[in-house]
Amino acid sequence: MPRSWPRALISALDVAQQAHFAQEDWPAALCRIDATLAVERALQRPPEDIAETRMNRANVLVQMPGRFDEARAELEACLALFQNDPARRARALSSLADLFDEQADIAQAITQERRALALLAQLPDPADRAISHNNLASYLERCGSASALAESPRHRLAALVYWLVSDLGQDLQTALHNYAVHTRRARAAGSVATIPRVADLLADPAFAPLAQWVRQRQVDLDDLQAAVDQLLEQIRQATLAKGVDLFGHEGSLADQGHDLSVGCQRCLGGGR
Repeated sequence: MPRSWPRALISALDVAQQAHFAQEDWPAALCRIDATLAVERALQRPPEDIAETRMNRANVLVQMPGRFDEARAELEACLALFQNDPARRARALSSLADLFDEQADIAQAITQERRALALLAQLPDPADRAISHNNLASYLERCGSASALAESPRHRLAALVYWLVSDLGQDLQTALHNYAVHTRRARAAGSVATIPRVADLLADPAFAPLAQWVRQRQVDLDDLQAAVDQLLEQIRQATLAKGVDLFGHEGSLADQGHDLSVGCQRCLGGGR
């Protein structure tokens, strides 16, 4: 057997798997993943590498009725294998949080995402930190308790700061969408969306990793607050506009993410 044959087979299975994902054909996707696992095990690949495929398997299982326990077992096995790999362990914890969220166990979703964020705070990637803060903000908002609703905007702002300062324009679209939906819901409820000040957020010991990260980049806090204010005002104006589309079609608020990111970076002096 040519040495390249197993890699070619895994690649072909991955292409088919992605097609099934796009179609949301979860049984077919699971079949492809199981075939990939069989090849990887036959090749005697390290268990830590195989665990990446097992995480994909768990993410498919959660979409299938009655497979929650199986998905959870896969993710917990991955956590054990990733004991000495904080980046992959954090991804497994975030997947576990999503799993509990799908089961409407918001308390466990919050717990697991907090564990993921604690690991990511020790790692350098701002995009992963931002995603985890954003996930946690969503879980806290769905929790609905007074303390959770007070904490949620702080994590949403933390995600926005990471995305703005890093000039992650594509990811910024996620922040645009979330803030727009949050603003619209608040207006429908007859209230105003509460957004903490950047300086107050960075003074909170719970957000010390973010504060340290901002200091390392020598970002002027007044400039950063001005950039946040500019972005949120444009979101507010867009949500007030008649017929605004929040969901990513051409000309929608999300479609403005790149332009807003460039504008905010200009306000920050071109980024640091």
